[in-house]
Amino acid sequence: MKEHVLIVEDDEQQRSFLALHLENADYKISSAATGEEALSIYAREKIDLILLDLTLPDLDGLEILEQIRRESKVPILILTARKSQMDKLIGLGFGASAYLAKPVDPKEFILRVGKLLDPNSLEETEPAMLF
Repeated sequence: MKEHVLIVEDDEQQRSFLALHLENADYKISSAATGEEALSIYAREKIDLILLDLTLPDLDGLEILEQIRRESKVPILILTARKSQMDKLIGLGFGASAYLAKPVDPKEFILRVGKLLDPNSLEETEPAMLF
């Protein structure tokens, strides 16, 4: 069974870019342009990973993260244009599993998604990839 990834991104171009790379890597995709839409999809579907932008038109991504963390440990990868160390620390402090600043490299993005969905899958090869 394919892992199900929820993309929460208000920029249609970014959503399409992320969906294309995830579909090519054989993931099932759902997407939301707003926080309310994301929470609605999350409530009715089994989601294995959430890709979460922080800047959305209705809710701040951190609000969404906080709501989901009250009931679930589903992996959440923050994907945002906010690049400061403080934003990263706040996101991780709110319970994000990982944090990537946009623009993202497609190969790194897919590797991170795979690692979040199966933390043991890259354990042996990861150190060699860092050098």
